[in-house]
Amino acid sequence: MDSQELKDLQAPLKQQYRDDPSRAVVTLRASGDLDGAGVSCRVDTGRAMVEAGLHPATGGTGLQACSGDMLLEALAACAGVTLRAVATALEIPVRGGTVQVESEMHRGTTFRLFFPESSGSETGAEPLASAPTARGGHETILLVEDDEAARTYHRHVLETQGYRVLTAQHAAEAIAIARSTDAHPDLVISDVVMPGGSGPELVKTLLETRPNLSVLYISGPADSAKAPSRGDTPPHLILIKPFSLADLLARIRQILSAS
Repeated sequence: MDSQELKDLQAPLKQQYRDDPSRAVVTLRASGDLDGAGVSCRVDTGRAMVEAGLHPATGGTGLQACSGDMLLEALAACAGVTLRAVATALEIPVRGGTVQVESEMHRGTTFRLFFPESSGSETGAEPLASAPTARGGHETILLVEDDEAARTYHRHVLETQGYRVLTAQHAAEAIAIARSTDAHPDLVISDVVMPGGSGPELVKTLLETRPNLSVLYISGPADSAKAPSRGDTPPHLILIKPFSLADLLARIRQILSAS
């Protein structure tokens, strides 16, 4: 599943939750059967019947599953699925890896993530020729991103660099924000492809009232051809996913310094 397929899958669900927030409340349930022999509890996982018993440290034989191990396995599965979902939404390739969860009584739980080493040459993204150390700024950035997790994360990163950040979920919201009397964005960051209209269409509308607005397009490799060329005015660049935060901050500074 790629980023667009995931967004297409989740878009109707997100709309349902916006229309009726109560539908976003999901109740999870589990039950255990105490009819087994000895100190044990049988749990139906939906795939198999698992019998949990005492851990060897508390007198168990070790022949039954430990309820504590089952809890950690569930946490590992939740962390792994969440990681893959966020990585897919941000178009960050995950080519293997391991999630490890350890827990000690009265000391807490530790999550460790291990990934295979990468040379960084598989992404096809152009390296930045300048600005090896990104600088922040004071300008206003209009960030248009339909994925809430990505929008919140990038807003936080940019604000820590000193930028004033306005966020929009889709093109219509971005246009309304840009036209407000107190917005005055210096730069718009937009996906090339987004629900409710493309990035280039959004930028064309914004430039009608703000001709000096600078632009940074965010694009997956398959969508980069849909963005305008770099020779257009005002100056803009295209940042191909996946990219590092250093790349993002350096591109932003590069564009704003040139405008």
